[in-house]
Amino acid sequence: MRRIQIDINFRDRDGHTPAPYTGPTPRVGERVVAFEPEDGVRADAVVLSVNPDRCFVVLDVDWDSMDDDDVAQTPVVWELPSECDARLYTVVL
Repeated sequence: MRRIQIDINFRDRDGHTPAPYTGPTPRVGERVVAFEPEDGVRADAVVLSVNPDRCFVVLDVDWDSMDDDDVAQTPVVWELPSECDARLYTVVL
């Protein structure tokens, strides 16, 4: 399952959580794991909207599902690089 890093203190006026993504563009309705490494927590979430031009999603986070984030128990999903990844990194030769 895809993991998307969030800031648990940042929500929009509707109570949803905007977050950047990397890798392939998520699909509306896709179930993901929202995680915050700073606090070491994770929660189930659903993608509500996607802005591929900005590499941003809006998530409906199930706050009741929040638990400690044990990354070792979460299978690693290898993703192909995307346009969004290229925007995050600059290579200087």
